[in-house]
Amino acid sequence: MEQEWQLEDAAQWELLFLGGEVFWKTAGAIRAAGYDSIYSLTQDAHEKHSPTPLLTREGQGSRGTRHLRLLIPKGIAGVSERERTTLPAWLELVDWTGLGVLPKSQG
Repeated sequence: MEQEWQLEDAAQWELLFLGGEVFWKTAGAIRAAGYDSIYSLTQDAHEKHSPTPLLTREGQGSRGTRHLRLLIPKGIAGVSERERTTLPAWLELVDWTGLGVLPKSQG
C-alpha cells in the first residue's frame, strides 16, 4: 500500500496521523499568536525535489511538486518544541501546489 500511495515508509504513515493530531491540538495557540493563515507563517524555499505522496495530492492532475516549507516560530505558548518540529514535516505532506498556494516570492 505504501507504494500505491507513494508514502516513503512506516514513519511517513505515522507522521500523517500524528501531524493531524498535533495540528488540531496547537492550531488555536498558533492563531492566538497572530498566525492566522499559512501565508503568515515563515516560508522557506524548498530544495527537496520529491513530490508529495499520491495519498495527499489535491486532485488527480496534480504533480505534487514541493515549492515551500512552512516553519512554525519558536516561543508560541502552548506549542512544545516537539510539536513545533512535527508540524512542518506534516505540512510538507500537503500538496500546496495542487491547492494553488505559491511561495510568497511567487504570489
